[in-house]
Amino acid sequence: RTVPTQVTALHSIVSVAASWTAPYTAFAVTDYGQVWAWGDGGYGKLGNGRSDSNSGTPLLIPGLTNVVKVSATSAQAVALRSDGTSLGWGEYHSNGDNLRLGLNADGYVTPSVMNIPQLSFLEAVDINIKGLYVGIDTQGKVLAWGDTASDLITCDQINPGDIGKKIPYYPEGLGQIQKIAGGAGFSLFLNGSANVQGCGGNSWGTLGDGTSKRTSWFEKKGPVATLGLSGQ
Repeated sequence: RTVPTQVTALHSIVSVAASWTAPYTAFAVTDYGQVWAWGDGGYGKLGNGRSDSNSGTPLLIPGLTNVVKVSATSAQAVALRSDGTSLGWGEYHSNGDNLRLGLNADGYVTPSVMNIPQLSFLEAVDINIKGLYVGIDTQGKVLAWGDTASDLITCDQINPGDIGKKIPYYPEGLGQIQKIAGGAGFSLFLNGSANVQGCGGNSWGTLGDGTSKRTSWFEKKGPVATLGLSGQ
């Protein structure tokens, strides 16, 4: 289509989300805290535990209530409830426990509560098939979980091989963060002073630090400051 088209069967929507890369799935949250999903059902992102179903019309995801935000990667989706609990669904990897569910087998899971602290904000970062998830706890501290082989889980501060059981991981240098934006392999953080910091890929200058060099634990640890953006 070349012009915007209204999505049918949706009412009282307060927020929307979509996966960054294929398979493409869209989500909408209602003012009642319910979640609708449509598009490609690959990896179980429609919330039904299957990977062989697509939908051209919105489907209500069972088991999701009091949701205030949804975020998605190519293979998973996560939701934040009003009480600070978080749920994840889609492709689960037991090696690394990417969705913090503590299961013993891989597979496509329906919405399940993740074993992480209460959050005030939640974002997904599309980095690979396991995904990376970044949140803000009730004390304003940033924590990350998901693909433990990714440098980005530590904001490129330590060798991923040294993480061990430090999951979720709390990167240093990210205090009083209010919002997070997850891109394709990088993250941006907005703090209470209206300053922006970033970690991860930087090939096209996406971190805004005046270079095209990504952060790395052995050479350029994150986070780095985005230049020219300040609340002062």
